[in-house]
Amino acid sequence: MENFKAKFTRGGFFSPFMTEEDPRSFIIRSHQEMQNHVDDIMAEFRKDDAEVPKGHWEQMEAQVREFYSEFDQDFFKKNFLVIALVAQGSGSFRYELDSLNLNNGVLSIEISHNKPMIQTMDWVSTTLLLQLPSSEYAVDSVVTNVVS
Repeated sequence: MENFKAKFTRGGFFSPFMTEEDPRSFIIRSHQEMQNHVDDIMAEFRKDDAEVPKGHWEQMEAQVREFYSEFDQDFFKKNFLVIALVAQGSGSFRYELDSLNLNNGVLSIEISHNKPMIQTMDWVSTTLLLQLPSSEYAVDSVVTNVVS
């Protein structure tokens, strides 16, 4: 596959609804879908009953909305976004996009990570953002595989 942009970000506030064994992927085709995705993220975080400092949720929501703000209505006129969320039990891992394959509408994403000998023991999530031109790719579903 050619003609796409990919970037990885790190941060726990982007992916509250998955486990290490269950990477999640989303196809976002419109600005409204993006807004709904952000609303879902925030609703998932707010389920946590833990006491948080005053203003915490508002600050987190502002960060999430700022992060996704580049994907506005103009972006979605020509593109769509695939979001792959990956969580691991160490912040020492670094990820690479190994391959993208599109077959019969199924986009297969293979991501690898290093496994350093010395690791931190903190839960970290990584988000892969794939920007794909709508005119070139017909994606119906996404499968994400993480290999080490």
